Order: sequence, then C-alpha cells, then structure tokens
Amino acid sequence: MFLMAVLALSLSYIFPLEVWERVIIIFLIGTVFSMELINSQVERTLDIVQPDYDVRVKNIKDISAGAVLIASITSLIIGIIIFLPYLI
Repeated sequence: MFLMAVLALSLSYIFPLEVWERVIIIFLIGTVFSMELINSQVERTLDIVQPDYDVRVKNIKDISAGAVLIASITSLIIGIIIFLPYLI
C-alpha cells in the first residue's frame, strides 16, 4: 500500500493534474491508511479480548479486513479514472 501511495503521489506531480485531482488522490491515500489502522486496532483489541480461536472473532476480523479491501479497490478505480487520460 505504501508503494502504491508513493507511486500515486509521484504520478500526481509528473502529470499536469488539476488541484482537485491531487486533493482526491491525497484523500484516498489517507482513507486507505486510516482504514488499515482501524483494521489493525480491531484485530489487536480482539486478540486481547478473546485470545483463543473463536469463529465470531474471525468473522469480525474478516469484515474489518474487507473494509480495507473495499477502500483499496475503490481508490484503485478512482486512480485509474484520474490517471488513464494522462497515460493514453
């Protein structure tokens, strides 16, 4: 994720993006990193609350990881929409 963020930021300064496009890229990077931090927090909290295997805890962790995945895929799609015209 970090490498993709660096790539997106680099491309945003290589190509002549509008200011609002750069703002969206930065916002999306912040959103994905925030979701990842929340996911890590949920997982670590659940590991403290329920250290033994519990299918309910697994389900909660999977949902939390799914939220990160959705944010990442959405960011990728928006990044493609923004950068594709400059790449073509």
